Amino acid sequence: MRILLWIAASLAIVSAWRVIDDLEGKITAIDAKAGIVEISGVKMLAKNAEIVGPNESKLTIIDLKVGDYVDGDGNFSGKAEFTATRIEREADIIDQIEGKLTAVDSEKRTLTISGVTIKVPEGILIMKKRESDLPIKIYELTIGDRAHCEGKWTGPKELTARTIRVNWEAPDNAHL
Repeated sequence: MRILLWIAASLAIVSAWRVIDDLEGKITAIDAKAGIVEISGVKMLAKNAEIVGPNESKLTIIDLKVGDYVDGDGNFSGKAEFTATRIEREADIIDQIEGKLTAVDSEKRTLTISGVTIKVPEGILIMKKRESDLPIKIYELTIGDRAHCEGKWTGPKELTARTIRVNWEAPDNAHL
């Protein structure tokens, strides 16, 4: 009986563990009725998200405006679609995206996370967590790697990277 209880408790903990994706940038469009906030062509589904201000003050989607900078935690749920569990309106402006790589094109120097293109200019260091912690080349990336890309939104569903870290924060990025 104790073994069954232990197994049930372990399964509950494992099923609660999930990796959080990240989407940050300036709001380019809002549809408050539909509960959608858009960042450079990426739809952030906000209907069930907790929305807070810089001091953790509770907000609603109506409090958000085009041009506000937001940090969304949640998961990519479709091509260029992000289901937010938490949205924070922030003062800092660092455009970024974090999630699993769904495509790598070393010739075009682009990465893709759930339909969002990340341009990788020549000279950008790509750091991958491993024993040596030395920079890697774009062709060493694989589909499924978790990438954290900071840069600038330069078009619809397009971020031009300034820094890229791969598999850097896992498993610290796991939340219960």
